[in-house]
Amino acid sequence: MNHDELTREVYAHYGLSMYFSQVLEHGIVNALTLIDFIPSNIINTTSRSEWEDKHDKFTEYHFKKTLGSMIKSLKKHIEIENDFEFKLNDALEVRNFLAHHYFQQRTDIFMTEKGCYEMIKELKNYQTTLRDADTLLESVIRPYRIKVGLTDEKLNESLERYKIGDEI
Repeated sequence: MNHDELTREVYAHYGLSMYFSQVLEHGIVNALTLIDFIPSNIINTTSRSEWEDKHDKFTEYHFKKTLGSMIKSLKKHIEIENDFEFKLNDALEVRNFLAHHYFQQRTDIFMTEKGCYEMIKELKNYQTTLRDADTLLESVIRPYRIKVGLTDEKLNESLERYKIGDEI
C-alpha cells in the first residue's frame, strides 16, 4: 500500500472511531430517555405533539452535553457496576483523546509507513473500547427498555420497516 492509501486508511479508522464514540453518546441519551424522560412524562403529557416537543427538548438538552456530563447524568438515574463504570471511563478517555489530541500527538509517526500501521492498530483498539462500552450500556439498559414495551422483537420489526422505507 502506498503512503497516500495508508494515510486514507488511517483517516478512515479515525472516522470510524469517532463514529463509535457518537454511537455511545446516542446510546446514553436513548438510555436517559428510557429511565428519565418516559417515566417523568408518560402520565402528564396529553397529546402526541406535546410528547414530541418535550422529547425534542429533552434530547437536545442532553446532546449539548459532553460525554462526561452524559455519563454523570446516567449515574444519577441508575446504579452503575464497577465493570461498566470502568468501561465508560475508558471510553470517555479514548473519545477525549481522539477529539482533542490524537493527530497532534501522532504527527511524527503519521509520516512513516510503520507509524501509519501502528496508528491503524491503535485506532482499531479504540474502536473496540468504544463498542464494548456501548454493548455493555445496551445490556444494562435492556430491562428498562423492555419495561416500557421496547422488546427485541419490536425493535427488529421497526428496523426492518425503516430499512424498506415504511414509517415507524
